[in-house]
Formats: sequence, structure tokens, C-alpha cells
Amino acid sequence: MCGRMARVSIACAAFVLLVAGTATGRGIDDHGLAQDAAAIATLLDPRVAEALQHIPDLGKRLLALRSYLRAGSTLPARWSWSDQQICDYEQSQEFRDVQVELDRVVAAFAEAYPGYTLYVNRQIRSLDVQIERWNSNTSVDAASQALLADLRQASADRPPASGTDWLRHELAEWTLAVPVTLAAPGLSAHGQSRAFDFQVERDGTLVAGTEAEHAAQDWDAPGWTRRLNEVVTRTSARLRGPLEAPREPWHYVYVSAPD
Repeated sequence: MCGRMARVSIACAAFVLLVAGTATGRGIDDHGLAQDAAAIATLLDPRVAEALQHIPDLGKRLLALRSYLRAGSTLPARWSWSDQQICDYEQSQEFRDVQVELDRVVAAFAEAYPGYTLYVNRQIRSLDVQIERWNSNTSVDAASQALLADLRQASADRPPASGTDWLRHELAEWTLAVPVTLAAPGLSAHGQSRAFDFQVERDGTLVAGTEAEHAAQDWDAPGWTRRLNEVVTRTSARLRGPLEAPREPWHYVYVSAPD
């Protein structure tokens, strides 16, 4: 009887400690992380919470939230355009100016390197497409798993009664060990027709594409990184690039007013 009572007492004590730990905010689990992330999202631009609902994986959701927090006050201006905004833009003079710049670069490249064609993706990347790519991208997957593992470990030292402040701080301070090759959904410059990806082709065959793992082999080694940059620099006053972080030799950004 005494032994049984001792075991019951130990079990009760363990339960009390577990409840106390939860009440003081220590050892938050994945469900708690998800709840805190949702609470933080409600304090940001309403489009953030809506986008996060379409990211089922917790790690990827937290990684996206990190980007939204770091964007701060710039987030509303950077957010991807709606269908109506895209339609309005395609009727604007700036849209026509962008097409002229891109046409000039494509023509100059073909003249400089006979037999080769420069393809440029001019389509504005919708939020739905950005979310789809975020959910399936390998670099996002690797970074999100690392983030979630670090948060799980750090949660053991979560200060009592810290609420969502702890998670907000951890996300803002967390450093990526490996670059993510995509902007968080809604924050891609492709979503406002400000970014363009070039590809080199020959006789309909892709020579240099837009896969990050092949950048050194397909762009740097054969000289296409340098060649494209020289053509863009010589031909366009409004295209800037290539993107350095993450490194994308094919990625250039259009600026409304040249320096």
C-alpha cells in the first residue's frame, strides 16, 4: 500500500510540475508555437494571416513569419499585387517602358552572341504561385526544419509569462545558416513586376536556367554571368543586378528612376 501511494504521489508531483511549466510558459510545444505565431500574425498586415493559412507546415509558416516581421513597415508597399492591380499596371506607361528595356537587352544579347537566345520571364508572379513554390522548395524546407529545431530547443528556456514576445524575438534574431532561394510569399519582387529572370538558350535547348544548385556550373564557369551583366549594363539604365543574396546570376530588378 505504501509503495502504491508513493507511486501515486510521484505521478501527482510530475503532473503538477507539468502544469506549472505550462502555466509559466516553459517548454512550449508545437501547438503552442502555432498558436503564438497566429497571434503575432493578427498584429501585422491582414494579408499576412491569410497567406499563412495556406502554409500547412509549421516550420515553413514560422520561416515566412520571420520574413514578415523583418520586413516591418515596408511590408504593405512590398506586398504582391492583386489581380486588379496587375491589370491596372499592364495599362500603364511604366509597364510599356519595362517591355522596351527588356526588348533592348534581349536584342543586344542576340547580337553579341550569335546563335544564342536570351529568354526573359515577364509574367508577374501571383501570390498563389509564390505560396505553392514556398511549400515545395528544398531550400525553404531545409531552413524551416533548422528553425523549428532551434525553437523547440530554445523554448525550454522561455521566460515565464513572456507571451508571444519570446517567439517574436526569437524569429527576428534567428540567422539563416544556408540561404533560402525564395522570398516569403507576398514579398517577392516578382509579385510587382520589378524582378526578371533571364535564361540562355541555343536552338531551343536550355543552356543556363534558374536553378540555384546549377548557378556555378551553368552560369559562372562558361561565362554567362559576366556576359549577361555586361549586356545589361551597356544596354539598360534601369535594370540592376544580378541578385547577390541569395546568389542568382539570372535575376535583375527594374528601378523606376535610374541613379
